[in-house]
Amino acid sequence: MKTIVLVRHSNAEDGDYHLNDYDRRLTFKGVQKADKVASACKGFYQPANTVFYTSRAPRAFQTAEMFAKKLNHKRDHLRSTDFLYYCFKPEELLIELEQFNNYETIWVFGHNPMMSELNEFFTGTKSKGFPKCMVSAISFDTENFLEIKEGSGKVVFLVNPKLL
Repeated sequence: MKTIVLVRHSNAEDGDYHLNDYDRRLTFKGVQKADKVASACKGFYQPANTVFYTSRAPRAFQTAEMFAKKLNHKRDHLRSTDFLYYCFKPEELLIELEQFNNYETIWVFGHNPMMSELNEFFTGTKSKGFPKCMVSAISFDTENFLEIKEGSGKVVFLVNPKLL
């Protein structure tokens, strides 16, 4: 059994010509929201055999760090990459995740539109959006991330921050 937990970064600074999109950081509201949502995930989070994989963009990395701290996740299990900042196909993500096949659960911290697209691809259902700091945990009946097929996942845990 494999589980992918999709987490969109929390609220960030507005981008403008003074601030590169990549460099945007969480706002005070974003920090508060990430803390609240991470707290809501405590009952679902299982520390054994879990890795956090995050975009290196500051807003996503900060969100992942906040979740790791709140969930008592081991800091050495936090991995980062620029891959998650850019647009990609779901199949490309699965190839990326193959390096983590020794883990049962991977928390992926990233950006829209990718989080929304991944959620739709994995579950086979059209979503009504993926708000900032939303969490969608999807389980798959497989032992290898590369064996995951479109629509083969089942949502086992969902936190919509708008409903907290």
